[in-house]
Amino acid sequence: MSSLSRDLRPSGKPAPPQSAPQPTQADEELVAEVAWNPASTTDTTFQFADAARLSDRSIQAVLRQIDQKDLVGGLKGAPESVRANFLGNMSQRVRGFIEEEIGHLQADAATIAEVQGRIANHIAKLAEEGKIDLPEAEA
Repeated sequence: MSSLSRDLRPSGKPAPPQSAPQPTQADEELVAEVAWNPASTTDTTFQFADAARLSDRSIQAVLRQIDQKDLVGGLKGAPESVRANFLGNMSQRVRGFIEEEIGHLQADAATIAEVQGRIANHIAKLAEEGKIDLPEAEA
């Protein structure tokens, strides 16, 4: 225990260990709602679920840029439309590998949401750089 924590606890005794709450089964709706809010002054918000509406060309550009482990984690809890858009832009061999990895991956909702947030962030960055086009916002 550091001297700072000893100073902050009046008794000088270490705090009792606290366990983190156990995650529940992934809530796919919650995971799909992960949004990235750009630091720019625009009102644009890209949600991971919007990846279902990306063009094939944009998805292929994203696939070249993101880590395969992130892709597996992001697709684990993804809506079927998002998963189909990504998997449909892969070779049969890579698609089979990714699907197998998704089946073996054990991840909680918070981890999936974090990975999907990173992917959404990366997609928005690619759009900001002009490397891909984002779909028009639905009215």
